[in-house]
Amino acid sequence: MEEHLLLNENAYLYEKPKKFKLNKVIISKLFSQISKKTEKEGRFLIDIRHSSKIVNNIPINYSICVFKFKSKPSFVDQAFEEWMETKIAYFVLVEFENYVVITKKNISGLNEFTKNLDTIDYEVLSTLFIDISTQYEKLGLKNMSLSDKAIRSKTMESNDLQENFSTVGSSNYIVDNLRLSTDGSKIALSLNTSRVNKFGTKDNLESFFNWAQNVVQKLETYSPNNTFLNVFAQPVKYETQKNDLIPVAILFLFNKIYDDFENNILTDCVIESDNGIKKINLFNYLDQFQRLLQIESQTIDGEIVQYFARTTLTDDLQIRINEKSITIHSNKLNKVKLITNSGYSRSITEYINSSNQFIINFDRLELVYTNKKLFRDNRLLGNINYFLNAFLPFEELSNVNSEKGIFTTASISFSVNSCFNFVESKFIGRHDFFVCDDLNKEWADHIGISTDTISFYHSKYKNVGFSASAFQDIVGQGLKNISNLSPRDYQLDSKQNIWSNFYNPPGTTTNISRLRNGSNIDDLLETYKNTIKNPNFNREIYLVVNFISKEGLRDRLEKLRDGEAFSERNEVIQILWFLSSFLSVCAEQGIKGYICCKP
Repeated sequence: MEEHLLLNENAYLYEKPKKFKLNKVIISKLFSQISKKTEKEGRFLIDIRHSSKIVNNIPINYSICVFKFKSKPSFVDQAFEEWMETKIAYFVLVEFENYVVITKKNISGLNEFTKNLDTIDYEVLSTLFIDISTQYEKLGLKNMSLSDKAIRSKTMESNDLQENFSTVGSSNYIVDNLRLSTDGSKIALSLNTSRVNKFGTKDNLESFFNWAQNVVQKLETYSPNNTFLNVFAQPVKYETQKNDLIPVAILFLFNKIYDDFENNILTDCVIESDNGIKKINLFNYLDQFQRLLQIESQTIDGEIVQYFARTTLTDDLQIRINEKSITIHSNKLNKVKLITNSGYSRSITEYINSSNQFIINFDRLELVYTNKKLFRDNRLLGNINYFLNAFLPFEELSNVNSEKGIFTTASISFSVNSCFNFVESKFIGRHDFFVCDDLNKEWADHIGISTDTISFYHSKYKNVGFSASAFQDIVGQGLKNISNLSPRDYQLDSKQNIWSNFYNPPGTTTNISRLRNGSNIDDLLETYKNTIKNPNFNREIYLVVNFISKEGLRDRLEKLRDGEAFSERNEVIQILWFLSSFLSVCAEQGIKGYICCKP
């Protein structure tokens, strides 16, 4: 029956360690694992275990299994026998001397097997099919930013992105997947999973063996080369760095879980307890993880032995530095199970680890772990002056003692020595109109409108110096409201009632007019609408903070660069990453970004 198989040239590539030898016993165990995980029905339809063959004068071993299984439709809550869907799963493994090639459908339970193999090195796979004539048709990028408000990923397509892609901010991104046009063929690469997909029609098994052998030959004769992809964050060999890695913060990303629910790959979530199993609303739980978490180290006799990140849901979330990867572990979260459309379940920690849905940064701030790889952004410490140029020092911020001050019914302005009062006293004169938009789903705390400029002002007070969490908050405010610098008319019109009234914080009424400067709200809205019609109008974002000193930050960044110890090291590392993210996004979108701070 194997002669009737039709397969795409689409497979996962692995490097096989010399100490790992495949044989019929290992393949039999693998077939048993994957067939039990998918709940095979009846006998194997095809069952070939570790058979030998010669392909283009190269000896290979191959294994194939095909079987039926039943799954519950996603639109019923019980597995009614007469409603069960019959599906077919297949698994094909081709073994070369140093590599393994796998193609599959409807197969799970491979983790125990593939942990013995190595995915193809990121740098090798990303450039394996590239030559001087290659066209980059599509790039899927992932952001290394630790800001929970940053755009996490983006996809771009063109006839050849090398000709029209702007490299501004590119070192903040890693290439997750790409599509190339090369040698008359189109090839898609998923770098996170070592998957190669050559576009074309399905063909027989012999043709698949030939294609796999050609790809392996490319791997065996690979030599490094510089390509267009060098503008992005560069991979670092994890094994050479792992013993020196000290994680300081982790940000969870649940895009894949959301996508898999949306695409019906995941259908349910349950939690196991002493009282049995019950369904839960997973998304309410995940919301409590989607923020940067500090990593604490646990020491015994002066040596670090474990790393933990604590949340309101669990206090046993462990970050493990393993031989080949970094994973999370939690006995409590292991009881949360995700149910797939095929009926099998996986713990949420296993799901997160398998797709690496997190970003970790370290006390060596140029390094970031994501996509199961370690990456380096060499731009961070090499551009201290670039980052510091965005900071505007003001002596008045040394005297600020609150964000907004205190209010009475007679108040007509914000308290002296508040951040809000500082912003108005310093910047109100730059604009034809100035409005306080704080509260009520604000776009910014203050907005300045002129005939050629729109400026957003975000303020944050903190009585602790170099607060990474406070800086994360204000960067998040700035990033999530960028689109409102150029709003639609209906969005502006919805602000009319709010901006026409007084500023009334919860539980208090005041006489502080929201319109802080300018004739009236109608004129303000008209000016705003006319300004954003100008294709060359200026957009600005000001982050106003009292907890960072420009010279203090310069001192600490130089100490980071020189490897010197200081007390706020972890906080400054995170501040620099947030700063890099903020300025990169601003540069990408042609926005001027500034941070007002103490001298």
